[in-house]
Amino acid sequence: MPNPFLGPDDLLQTKQKYSIRNGATAGDGFFMNKKYSGKIGLNISQKKLTYLFISLIVIFFILIARIFFLQIIKNKEYRLIAEGNRISTEIIPSSRGIFFDRNSNILVSNIPKYSLFLERNFLNLTPYVSEKLISKISDLTHLTPEEIKEKIKTDENPESNILLSRDVSYTSAMIFKTHPQKYNGLKLQLSPQRAYDNSHALSHTLGYLGKMDSEEWQELKNSGYSFFDFIGKSGLEKQYEKILRGTPGKIKREVNASGEIIKTLSYVEPQAGKNLTLTLDQKLNAKLAEVLTQQTQDLNHPKAAAVALNPNTGEVLALVSLPEYDNNLFSNPQKFNSEINSILQDENQPLFNRVITGEYPSGSTFKLLMAAAALQEKLITEWTQILSVGGITIDVWNFPDWQAGGHGLTNVTKALAQSVNTFFYYIGGGYQDFEGLGLERIRSYAEKFGLNNLLGIDLPNESTGFLPSRTWKQEIKNEPWYIGDTYHLSIGQGDILVTPLQIASLTATIANGGKVYSPHLVKEIYDPIKDKTQTRKPKILHSNFIDSKNVAIVQRGLRQAVTSGSAQGMLSLPVSSAGKTGTAQIGGDANPHAWFTVYAPYENPEIVLTVLIENGGGGEKFALPVAREVLQWYFTEYNP
Repeated sequence: MPNPFLGPDDLLQTKQKYSIRNGATAGDGFFMNKKYSGKIGLNISQKKLTYLFISLIVIFFILIARIFFLQIIKNKEYRLIAEGNRISTEIIPSSRGIFFDRNSNILVSNIPKYSLFLERNFLNLTPYVSEKLISKISDLTHLTPEEIKEKIKTDENPESNILLSRDVSYTSAMIFKTHPQKYNGLKLQLSPQRAYDNSHALSHTLGYLGKMDSEEWQELKNSGYSFFDFIGKSGLEKQYEKILRGTPGKIKREVNASGEIIKTLSYVEPQAGKNLTLTLDQKLNAKLAEVLTQQTQDLNHPKAAAVALNPNTGEVLALVSLPEYDNNLFSNPQKFNSEINSILQDENQPLFNRVITGEYPSGSTFKLLMAAAALQEKLITEWTQILSVGGITIDVWNFPDWQAGGHGLTNVTKALAQSVNTFFYYIGGGYQDFEGLGLERIRSYAEKFGLNNLLGIDLPNESTGFLPSRTWKQEIKNEPWYIGDTYHLSIGQGDILVTPLQIASLTATIANGGKVYSPHLVKEIYDPIKDKTQTRKPKILHSNFIDSKNVAIVQRGLRQAVTSGSAQGMLSLPVSSAGKTGTAQIGGDANPHAWFTVYAPYENPEIVLTVLIENGGGGEKFALPVAREVLQWYFTEYNP
C-alpha cells in the first residue's frame, strides 16, 4: 500500500527505481516491460485463430439444428409427452356381462383386481429406471428386481404402457392410492377378473378370457380395446364378446409434477355389458358330468361327450365334454403358467369340445335317418319284411350282421329295435331285386337332417361332420365308389363322421315329429342400460321333409328298442323312453366308440340325451348306463 504521506514526485521516483531493478529503463514505463511481454501474453498464430473461429461457427450451427429438431420436428411428440405428464388419463373398465342358467343361477362373477403399469411417457423421458423405483415396484407386486427388469426389457408394444403385474393385492393398491406421488411413473388400473364356478363342468360351454395376440390387437385396437385387455377366447365368452364386454369409461385429470390431482377435466361413465340367461340347467349339467366322469374313470377311457336338448325348441339343457379343465387358470396366465402349459400339452386335449367339434363314425345311431328316408321314399312300409340270415354276400365280399345266424324276418321297427344290419344293407344299397336308396338319396336326406353341415349352435368351432361322395373317394383315395361303400354308410360305418350334437339333433327331430331346430345356448339377453330383455326364438332349419306318419313309425321302432330290443336297460326309468344304441368300429385293435341316444317321455318328449364314450366299447353296455342314471335322477330326485 503506497505511503499516504509521499508526494507525486516521490511516487514517480519509487516506480522508476522498481522498474530499473527488474531490467527495464525508465522510459519503458511500469506496464510496458518489453523484456517480459512475450512471457505473460498469449502467442496465438493466425492459423489457430482460423480453426477456433470455424469451430465456434460449427458449434453454433449444431446448436441451431438441435433447437430446430426439438422445437419444430419433435414438437408434437414432446408436447404430447409433456401433456401426458400433465394430464392423467384413467380407463374405467366396464362390468362384463354375467351368465345365468335357465333357473337364474349365477354361473360366473367379476372379481375386482388391480394391474400395475409403468407409464410409457415416463419411460420416454427417463429411459433409465432407477433402483429406487424398481424397489417400490417390487414392494407393490412382490416381483424380484430381476423379474421387473426383464418385463421392461421384453416390452411387447411400444404403443402402450408396460404391464408389470395383473395381480396387485388390495393392500398394495390402497398404499398406492393413498400416496400416488411416491410412485411417479407408475399407473394402477382396476381390471376385473372372471371367476367361474367349475363345480358344474361348464368350462367348454362358458369358455375363458385371454390376452389378445398381435392379430387380434390389430383388429380390435380401433374398437376401444387396449393392448392388455382380455377378450373371449373360447365358448360363449368368445361367441358373445362384443355384447358381454360393454363400453369402458374414461376419466381425465390434471396432475402436478408430484402426481397429485389438481382437478378433473372430463369423465365418461362406463357402460356395463349385457347379461346372458342360458338354456342350460346348472344341476342337470353337473349331474351329467358326474355320472359320465365316473364311467370314464371306471373304463379308463377319459375322452367322452354328452349333450341334452329340448327337442321342441333346440335349447341345449346340458353340454359336457371330457376331460374337463379349469378355465379360471386363464384369468391370470402369469400366475398359473405351469398349469396352463400342462393343459396345452395334455394328450387327451382338455380344451377340445368333443360335443360340437369332435367328429366320429356314427355307428347304428345313423339307422334312424335311414329308416325315415326309406319310408319317405316309399321303398318300404311299416310292414315290409326282409329275411336276416346273418348278413349278405356280394361276389367274394360278405357284409355281416352283428348276430350270428341273423334275426329272421325283420320289418323296420324290429330292425331299429334290434339294430339289424341286414335290413339297412337292403334299404341303403339294395340287394338282388330290392331297390335301395343309393348314395345320392342317402346324402340328400342326411343333409336335410343336419349332417354334413353346421347346425348353427352359438359356440365357436362347430364341425360339419363328413359324408363321403363318389367324387371325394375318387380324388382322395383314387378309387371308384363300390356297393360295399354304400352298405357301410347305411349302418353308420365307413368314412361317415358326425358330431355328438348332430346325433342329438337327429334324435330330437324324430322325437318332435320332423323339425330340425338349430341348437342354441342363449335364451335371453338382458341390457342393464336400457333395462330391456331380448328373448331368442327357436329357429327351424328344416321341416316337412319326412311325413309325420313315417316319423311315428321310426318312433315306434325306438320305443321297441327299449321294450324288447338293444336298449332294454332303460325300462327301469319312471317314465317311458325311446332310444338307440350304437357301436362305431374304428379299425385296428382300438375299442369301438360307445353311443347311446334317447328321448323321454316317449309320449310327450321333453328331453333328448346323447352320450358318446371314445373307445368305450359297446353302446348298450357302456353309454346306455350313463343316460339311464342321469334320467333316473332327472325324473325322480330333480324333476324340474
